Amino acid sequence: MESLDFQTALQRMDARDPAGAEVALRSVLALAPDHPDVRYELARALIAQGRFADGWPLSEDRMTRRTSAANQLPFPEWKGEPLAGKRLLIWREQGFGDQIQMARFLPALGADAIVYAGKASLDRLFRQLPLDYAPVGPGI
Repeated sequence: MESLDFQTALQRMDARDPAGAEVALRSVLALAPDHPDVRYELARALIAQGRFADGWPLSEDRMTRRTSAANQLPFPEWKGEPLAGKRLLIWREQGFGDQIQMARFLPALGADAIVYAGKASLDRLFRQLPLDYAPVGPGI
């Protein structure tokens, strides 16, 4: 991976120049087309420009970017199939604001049981929902 162009892209994103970041990222992708960090950052740049149809599919690479216990679980990822009669594990991915915002939708998923794996600092808030809250991960 061409680190100079990748660093330039990150700096452009920090400077709120997603179009400039996209140019730098595409030059890196020409050398490393399957690199998950580059693909994810390109997704961010495209989404920031409002190009959702191009950006969201690339953002799916985010799960391969980091070593996560969620990536090593012995059961399949939920793909949207009906959850009646099933248990669902929700693993935190984003920051506190996103977790709090989306938590209200969990009861509507229709699973028999939902286990939410998140940071201990959200335990008191999430205990108000009809789910099991399991504090996990670093910094709990």
